[in-house]
Amino acid sequence: MTLTKSITKWWWGWNPEKIEDWLEQMDAEGWHLYDATSIGIRFHFMKGESRRVRYCADYQSKIGPEYKAIFQDAGWELVYSGTGWYIWRMEYVGERPDIYTDIDSMIDRNKRLITLLGVITVIEGFVISTLGTTTNNQNDTSFITAAFAAIFGFIGYSIYNLLAYNKRLNTKRKL
Repeated sequence: MTLTKSITKWWWGWNPEKIEDWLEQMDAEGWHLYDATSIGIRFHFMKGESRRVRYCADYQSKIGPEYKAIFQDAGWELVYSGTGWYIWRMEYVGERPDIYTDIDSMIDRNKRLITLLGVITVIEGFVISTLGTTTNNQNDTSFITAAFAAIFGFIGYSIYNLLAYNKRLNTKRKL
């Protein structure tokens, strides 16, 4: 009998280490990730032997055919791809591997996320300004404005955290 389980776990682009560490811990407990769904927040596991597996999350706004080949040639296995995110894993013994060989690559990844959030903000601003001029019902306008204000707030919070993460990385680079 094969044992499986699914877990929904929220994670954020400004702190990919949390999801990476959690997935590693799950593998160490014998729960092997075999699929991820729902924009990478629903994880499906199969029970097996405990093992040491490194997971790395990478964000790419666009990739060429060489992107996957580079990682696969280096021994990484793609576990999930969606909405620009790629989750890679590699079983290891000894030193823990990493897909990023330098801090600049992580900073560049965060800049790509900031750019994406900026584009979303511009589109959202256009949509809310259009809805505000086409809706005559005050209740509808208030609800829509509140919903978009909450989304704007979350995007601002996300950008702030990505910038703070880049600042920590820059400090780490100078050490």
